[in-house]
Amino acid sequence: RSKPVVVSSPTLCLRIILRLDWMGFKTMNLSQFYSTLGLEPDWGGDLDIHRTEYEWLRETLADDESRGVFDAVVRFRKTLEPLYPASVCRDISLQWFDPEFFRPGPHVLVDGGAYDGDTAEAFIKACPEYRAAHLFEPSGELAAKARIRMAGYRGITVHQSGLDGMRSSAFLENTGTPSGRKGVSGEHVLLEKLDDLDIEPPTMIKLDVEGCEA
Repeated sequence: RSKPVVVSSPTLCLRIILRLDWMGFKTMNLSQFYSTLGLEPDWGGDLDIHRTEYEWLRETLADDESRGVFDAVVRFRKTLEPLYPASVCRDISLQWFDPEFFRPGPHVLVDGGAYDGDTAEAFIKACPEYRAAHLFEPSGELAAKARIRMAGYRGITVHQSGLDGMRSSAFLENTGTPSGRKGVSGEHVLLEKLDDLDIEPPTMIKLDVEGCEA
């Protein structure tokens, strides 16, 4: 416990911090870390400079829940304390198929940036009457994992390719995370144009991809 541990998870940061607290580690956010170095960056300077505009934006929000989210984001900007956004965040597992918005039906899903099939599997559980799902994942390793994961489900096609404005190819750099990126070396992958593929017209398209694909 004498060595520093840097938590950089984009989705599980607070859960990891609470676990480290429970294990006896002393934790601090980035603002507190800078303070130990005698530095006091003005994290919320933009908020002060444009206070009138931010106050106007808050007043235009339609309900208390929206204003609560806004307030939490502002407090986080000023302090970098993850407890503030965590207090208003929804379960990340609902990010694609939140029951408040998602309506099940005989859907055809196009999953761009399918990773290992996790989103497609959540889609199937939320929408058991689906007709088909097409998973596009350029990474050969991840596409193989997706095929294994989806092997027991009907109407699933895993395309080992990315999506682009025209059929082409590119190099994919593996970042060691769910996020790969186009580069000048790495795995040579196929890019497809969705409109050119002979598949049933999708009723849902999920894109968690490179900007050029979106």
